[in-house]
Amino acid sequence: MADSQVEFTTIRGHVLPMADEEAEPRLRDESGKVWTLAVETDAFHTLHDPKLADRTWEFVGVPQAGGSFDVHKLFTIKDGERFQVTYYCEICHIVSYRPGRCMCCQEPVELREIPAEK
Repeated sequence: MADSQVEFTTIRGHVLPMADEEAEPRLRDESGKVWTLAVETDAFHTLHDPKLADRTWEFVGVPQAGGSFDVHKLFTIKDGERFQVTYYCEICHIVSYRPGRCMCCQEPVELREIPAEK
């Protein structure tokens, strides 16, 4: 089904602590409901970034049966504003969407939260 035919929902809350780097990310939304987040690989690693552990998150996607949420977009929330999460290598000037090392020079990338477009 094309995205134009999908009805997107927005949920906001906190990602629950994960036992290890392979654990499925889960979110407790503002109503207290716990969602299992179905995310693509880069977002999976971003949600495991310890630098973002205390953030409030907003996810845009599609709720699925059984309490799963198919994430299409994710944002961090600071002071009520949405931010896009990226990682940047100052040496190579490469933007990526997962924490870790630069795909080129292998130096650590820097977390950046950029104000999201309205």
